[in-house]
Amino acid sequence: MLKTAISMALLFCTLQASTSFAANDELESWRISNKGGESWRESWPEVEPLSTTMVANDLYMVHGVGGTVAVLTGPQGTLLVDSGHFRVIESRLFPIVDKLSKNQPVRYIINTHGHGDHGAGNTHYLKQGAIAIAHPSVRDEFVDAPPHYPPLPPEGLPQITLKQSLTLHFNNQDIDLLVVPFGHSKGDLVVYFRKQNVVHTGDIFITSGYVSVAGMYKDPKGAAMGLLAAQKKALSFGDKSTRYITGHSRGVVLSRSEIEKDHRMLATVLSRIQNGIDKGLTLDEIKATHPTKEFDEIYSWPGMSPKRTVENYYYGIVGSPPAHKRRFK
Repeated sequence: MLKTAISMALLFCTLQASTSFAANDELESWRISNKGGESWRESWPEVEPLSTTMVANDLYMVHGVGGTVAVLTGPQGTLLVDSGHFRVIESRLFPIVDKLSKNQPVRYIINTHGHGDHGAGNTHYLKQGAIAIAHPSVRDEFVDAPPHYPPLPPEGLPQITLKQSLTLHFNNQDIDLLVVPFGHSKGDLVVYFRKQNVVHTGDIFITSGYVSVAGMYKDPKGAAMGLLAAQKKALSFGDKSTRYITGHSRGVVLSRSEIEKDHRMLATVLSRIQNGIDKGLTLDEIKATHPTKEFDEIYSWPGMSPKRTVENYYYGIVGSPPAHKRRFK
């Protein structure tokens, strides 16, 4: 089944805001020095700037630490896709959203999934009257968070959940939400802004980076195939001119051809790992074949080194990772 999925898959200006935390050369130095290491998780928020990019009329993305936040403004108020990393929401994210929205209230938050770098701002906005929408699993994951993310209190949890799809009619436009298969987390969804022809993918795509599958969960079997299927669903929206905001965008809005290239890369890597499994190779033997070799220069990042990527995808195929490899329940 996985082989079938893999074979099918093989087929405006930038506005800097609150960027005084680090110069570009400092950030690049940090990325190089932390390549493949573990210290990146603690040092990352202190050096990564937050910046704002205008994606289309009334649609912006705020990017840097944590998940990319999309901000839709209009006469009825403001809508956010995701709500930021806990270390930067008060000092950097909230002021940026206020400025973009011209102090119009945030009416809706769409959480693309339940990882803490995408939902820390929920509590602040929900206390002010916003409504959060997500997959049902997000409520559990925000409460039962891994050690590196503080849990959200009950007043920060999504009030509306969906298991398939929903269309939100807001600011005189239609915004589609689609739940995609189990892949990166227990409940990912993508968001399509029809008027702007823009998709926010959440973390099923990240710009120039290997996407982790749910191989760090207790029961991740099937997540690798699920991520591939999730990406294909995201590609079902729009047309050749559709643009894509990824879960970690690095300030870049991707074209259709660029997002398809990332999808093909994932299919290739998974195919190689699956072939190794079919031959009876152990995880270490599969790592030794370097299944990601020609992609590492572009896609490797501190959280997903080449070896960790192979390991993550391997457990996303066979399941049952050892307890010390799990970050999520």
